[in-house]
Amino acid sequence: MSGVGVQGWPGGCERVVFFAPRTPETSGGAKVVHTLSAALVASGVPVEHISLRPGSRAAQFPTHVVDAHPERQRRSSFRMSQGWRNRARGLVEVVVKRVDRVRNRARLRRLLQRYGSETALVFSHVSTKIAADETGWKRDGSGPLLVGQHHSQFESIDLEPWLRGAIADHFQDLDVFMALTEADAARFQEMLRPRCVAMPNPVEPSEVAPRTRRPTAVAISRLSGEKAVDVMVRCFAAATRDDALGDWQLDIYGEGDQLDVVRSAIHDSGCTRIRLAGHCDDPYEVLAEASVLLMTSWMEGLPMSILEAAVMGVPAIAFDCSPGVRSLVGEDRGYLVPPGDEGEFTRVLHSALQSPDELARRGEAARARAGEFLPGPVLEAWGRALTSCYELRDERCD
Repeated sequence: MSGVGVQGWPGGCERVVFFAPRTPETSGGAKVVHTLSAALVASGVPVEHISLRPGSRAAQFPTHVVDAHPERQRRSSFRMSQGWRNRARGLVEVVVKRVDRVRNRARLRRLLQRYGSETALVFSHVSTKIAADETGWKRDGSGPLLVGQHHSQFESIDLEPWLRGAIADHFQDLDVFMALTEADAARFQEMLRPRCVAMPNPVEPSEVAPRTRRPTAVAISRLSGEKAVDVMVRCFAAATRDDALGDWQLDIYGEGDQLDVVRSAIHDSGCTRIRLAGHCDDPYEVLAEASVLLMTSWMEGLPMSILEAAVMGVPAIAFDCSPGVRSLVGEDRGYLVPPGDEGEFTRVLHSALQSPDELARRGEAARARAGEFLPGPVLEAWGRALTSCYELRDERCD
């Protein structure tokens, strides 16, 4: 059996298939799937990907796309409903959409039927399990292990009205459900029958060596509402009005629908040392000379940017918004601030920037913690979880 490079990997698991809404792309969830996939392949475990929609980048692993033309479903069939010709075209388009949906479901069902007990089928988001269930596919006793995931904190399931119900309805037949922390797993266990375990996201090791630290704070974040980067801008501007901190700058890496909001916040702050740096291709290169990472999110899972900063020995200042953030930044591995308290964030940031030696000490503590999230230890935890699933299946068969 392959997989001998992973200590404790179950002998019956010869393939892992990740089913994602869209892969490959640049989101945090897609990055986790890529990191896990690369580590598994390097350890001798074959990997395949299923993507509901085409990814935005070139695939690096065997990838099956369920809906190659999602724009057809999004497009209105009756954009121009005046006149019988336009109405006829609209009706034809409705038929084409329905045929597409039937074909896509049939294609996905045939694909899922290929996998037997030698496969661990991982649903990286509940939307992919919904797609599988809508095909009418049901695995039997010899089918693949079913693994569900949620890549954010438990409370995030109430951000979208449909999400809590979808998880409760579609994840009940799993072999195991993976949450990011023990606290999140305990909350999910209250609503799910399958065993819920804590399984952290892995972080890629860095090939970039840290360099001389500069008076630079960094944010690597999607510019969306829950990230509250405009709050970060205000806090940084207020914290560095002190002449002694006049050489500090803030580089904000990321893109998103709140770009104009963040740009306006920078303008309104009057601080000329805040820079919108665009997309970040290599976080480790960005962090190599940085002194601190800033995060003002009010909702997070197990943030990859904090983990990547920790790998480089860079501590984070963050709102204490989730068990995942707490587990990474707590115990003097960074600075935790009460959620949403801009005044306290400003005060902590002002104090931290005046203490480079303390920043460095906390950065080293963060680096020591980050070792637990490298692919090796995380894959061993996956091996233990999947082994338990196979053992439970064998007990049921007996």
